[in-house]
Amino acid sequence: NVIFRADNKSFNIQTNAGVDKFTVDYDNGNTVIQGTVDIQLETEITDNLIIRADNKKFDIQTDAGVSVFDVDTDNGNTHSDGTLDVDGGVTFNSTLDVDNNTTLNAELDVDGDVVFHNDFLMDVTGKTFTITNGTAQKFQITSTNGNTDIEGTLNVNSLSTFEKTTNITVDTSAADAIT
Repeated sequence: NVIFRADNKSFNIQTNAGVDKFTVDYDNGNTVIQGTVDIQLETEITDNLIIRADNKKFDIQTDAGVSVFDVDTDNGNTHSDGTLDVDGGVTFNSTLDVDNNTTLNAELDVDGDVVFHNDFLMDVTGKTFTITNGTAQKFQITSTNGNTDIEGTLNVNSLSTFEKTTNITVDTSAADAIT
């Protein structure tokens, strides 16, 4: 054992030029290391871990030195080569950009507008595509047979073609029915 005792002093290791490379403050244990720390076994940090540097990275690498997770200290950009598995909620305050397929296994709740720039395909059997006004169904398509129920006005502004000319039924009981 090596024991140093002093008040308001520190233990220093210096270069020949008198530059401190390793310092331990006797009073509080604060340690300053001017060099690389190579820790071979498990390390436990029981308080904040702060990385303060410009243009550096918090980088987790494989034994071969391949980066698999890093955080850029300039902007907080984070890159991960593995799967992100989150058990709690996730909040995105800006754009979510996904370059490949996205699988959602539960309800998708969108408060803003939805814009599709390509085909929209609902590949489902025995399901319905329903639009409500918040409480009542106003439009519904059944995927099994294509039946469409519209509770409102249908405005057709161009030529309409019925592929089947028989069995077309018009309800003439309403006051504004076509007769």
